Amino acid sequence: MAILAGGDQETFKAARAVTKNGGTVSVITVYTGIDHFEIPYEYSGGGLLGHKKLIDGLCPGGRKRTERLLSLVQAGRFDPGKLVTHKFHGFEHLPEAFDLMVNKPRDLIKPIVII
Repeated sequence: MAILAGGDQETFKAARAVTKNGGTVSVITVYTGIDHFEIPYEYSGGGLLGHKKLIDGLCPGGRKRTERLLSLVQAGRFDPGKLVTHKFHGFEHLPEAFDLMVNKPRDLIKPIVII
């Protein structure tokens, strides 16, 4: 299995290459700034090369995991603020925060926009 949480067309190709036959490529990211994204023939319904499965969206059980994480935050056992590396105030900074996520500077963990 390969999990894509970022990258581009080349990252997608690499994920396919490292996934064994019968395996799954799981895409849990949003691709922005890409004019078109090429889905290989084996995923188009016409090819059965390797029987690799392509899945996108939130991982199974994602809602349950999120609820458990939120309960840890509410109980004071986890401080998500330590993951915030870039903080903005106001709607007008949304494009700047999204740009950080697309360009991913080395010091970026998570940007946050406070509305």
